[in-house]
Amino acid sequence: MAVGASTVQVGTAAMWGGYGVVEKLVRGLNRYLDGKEFPDLSPVIGAALPKIVEFQEIPLTIRARARADDTCDGCLLCVTACADGGFNAISGVKGEVVTIDGAKCDGCGLCVMVCPTGSIAMVPRPLFH
Repeated sequence: MAVGASTVQVGTAAMWGGYGVVEKLVRGLNRYLDGKEFPDLSPVIGAALPKIVEFQEIPLTIRARARADDTCDGCLLCVTACADGGFNAISGVKGEVVTIDGAKCDGCGLCVMVCPTGSIAMVPRPLFH
């Protein structure tokens, strides 16, 4: 909505979480509007548009990178995620701790989101120069 939509679809959320998810969404939205002291959604719709810039204007300084610890069980979900949605910075063998190539890692955090064991964390890049 912040980029201009006046409506959103929640069909998939209802399929995954049941119709009760709609009530949760409405409560959350009302809390957000109340917290911002917005009378309705009109201040939200399009609010981010002035902040959208061309790709060339985005600062691409990489400030973080991923690091896996020894609790990694080698499920390789992060390897797939990084290969398909990142820069192929993670490699590994099933059942062993993965290896993350700090030179390739752009700090997107996708691996952290898919890691079921919480074994991957984002760390400041200066530690690895």
